[in-house]
Amino acid sequence: DLLVSYGHRRPAFGQRACISNDGGQTWDMEDEILLRDDAHNGDLGYPASVELERGELLTVYYQVDGVGEKTSLMATRWSLNQS
Repeated sequence: DLLVSYGHRRPAFGQRACISNDGGQTWDMEDEILLRDDAHNGDLGYPASVELERGELLTVYYQVDGVGEKTSLMATRWSLNQS
């Protein structure tokens, strides 16, 4: 399986991720993973994700935290739903 994380530069602005179960030939966009949707504009993105433990991930990216502020580095710690 592959995971891609990416900046979503259309409303609702934020960070997202998606899984491929076939080596990247197709992506499960119907189950797109919403990491954040609270960015104030499209000045965001370039996320990088790392697996900390099985199913537990850390995604680092840049995004504006508040209106009128400069961009800053942020991170989201999250996990995949395991079946």
